Amino acid sequence: MTIREYAKKFGHEIVGKLTKQVFTEREYSFYKEAYVDKKTVYWTDEVGNEYYNSKRYAHPFIVTVDGAVI
Repeated sequence: MTIREYAKKFGHEIVGKLTKQVFTEREYSFYKEAYVDKKTVYWTDEVGNEYYNSKRYAHPFIVTVDGAVI
């Protein structure tokens, strides 16, 4: 399911175009015995809502500007 389909399903309107963002954090991997970079990809619209659609999560979700999670 795409982000646009998910937003439409829950009645959330995407404002403007979506921009891809990448958040990188370092964490220690005991398996590799070294620090590794873990990247999270998400999209933002022109208002500031964040849209997550990753295999890392069970299903897509939306974080609105006021902090609500859909």
